[in-house]
Amino acid sequence: MAAHFRRNPVLLTGFGYIDSNHKSTSEIGRPKWCRSVAKSGLLERGRANCEAEMNSGSFCRRWFITGAVAMSLALLPGCKRSAQSYLESGQRYMQKGKYESARIEFLNAVSKDPRSAEAHYRLAQAYLAEHDVVNAFRNFESTAQLDPRNVDAGLEIAQLYVAGRQYDKAESTAQETLAVDPQNALAYQVIGESWARRQSYEKAISAFAKSVELDPSRGSAHMNLGLAEMAVH
Repeated sequence: MAAHFRRNPVLLTGFGYIDSNHKSTSEIGRPKWCRSVAKSGLLERGRANCEAEMNSGSFCRRWFITGAVAMSLALLPGCKRSAQSYLESGQRYMQKGKYESARIEFLNAVSKDPRSAEAHYRLAQAYLAEHDVVNAFRNFESTAQLDPRNVDAGLEIAQLYVAGRQYDKAESTAQETLAVDPQNALAYQVIGESWARRQSYEKAISAFAKSVELDPSRGSAHMNLGLAEMAVH
């Protein structure tokens, strides 16, 4: 902005433009009371005082500062909200099933703090709830890049790879999760699904069995294990 003023020394005020010599380039540039005095023809002295003020550097500075302050005040309410505030609001919307409103709040959180892994993760969940798989995947990936130890994001990516029939990528992503959390039952289930989809049932059975061992309450793992065993026999 400073470079612009050096090349073209014109200041934008809240009412018009003032050139580098502090002369008004527009009748709009004059305060209302100045225009009234000038047009009335009643007080030449008042007109002279008006023009003197218009031509003063203090006038330019005063109106430029006034405009800047007004703009700051207009933006102030939005500036007060933190990324955490947007996250909390978005979570409340998610709990109510208002996914579009949640997504907007999470977008604001990401805008406030682009390097917040949590903000990207919550945004991805909102996109997924709206069946926007592409943007969900992108934000899960951003989460994993910002926080490589976020196993939830890694597993979401792996499951989306399975859904997209990219089974090799699904397995490798789940293996990366196991490097961080070796006892993660869902990671083994995803690996099992990737092998079952490739009809490698023996490997699928091994992965599903490990998932059941780590989390016996996981019904889907039991079901997948049974289906894999039926496919073999």
